Amino acid sequence: MSHTEKQKLQKARAWFKFQLSGLHLKIKSTHLTKYERAMLAQLCVYRNILLNDFDSNSKKLGLNVPKHRCWCGREGKYEAEYKHDGLVCYKHRKNE
Repeated sequence: MSHTEKQKLQKARAWFKFQLSGLHLKIKSTHLTKYERAMLAQLCVYRNILLNDFDSNSKKLGLNVPKHRCWCGREGKYEAEYKHDGLVCYKHRKNE
């Protein structure tokens, strides 16, 4: 199956977001120098900025971004059977 340029862009951006959001920085700062702690703090700030602006930047590139997201990250279109403060995806619509 051949992908369009937008599909390739979406796939590449989704992989970038997955990698960035999976970056866990649980490091004991006692093992780091003052300089390394400062750089790690800056890295966390920039990571949060990237993740917070990701959807709006995707829209600027012409990609479709769901208005509502399920807690798992997929597009949320359905009301959940259990108490939830937002819409959920098809998979999580029922309390199983």
